Amino acid sequence: MADQIVGPCLGQEVGWTDLSESHPPAVRRAHNLCVSCPLLQRCRADLDAAIAEGRQPVDQLWAGSFFNENGLRVSGRRYGVYPPKSQRPVKPAAQAATAAA
Repeated sequence: MADQIVGPCLGQEVGWTDLSESHPPAVRRAHNLCVSCPLLQRCRADLDAAIAEGRQPVDQLWAGSFFNENGLRVSGRRYGVYPPKSQRPVKPAAQAATAAA
């Protein structure tokens, strides 16, 4: 019997569900695992089918996409997946322009 591939989200809640209550590091970890999962394409197809059937995800991460408490697809920035601009590294071209000014 062949081993069945299981996604990292199976049986997990922290970082995948109740996003509004999750801590950014847990959500960031879940998102990184999700987008690198070998089942991502299958999961995206399942997500599309669920939405087509009227089963809108709420307050969760599914197939690399974030859904808020109203079931709207939103940016991961809301959940701390991407750091605020003030905490991002400065690109070398921007540093040179700032130094020249």
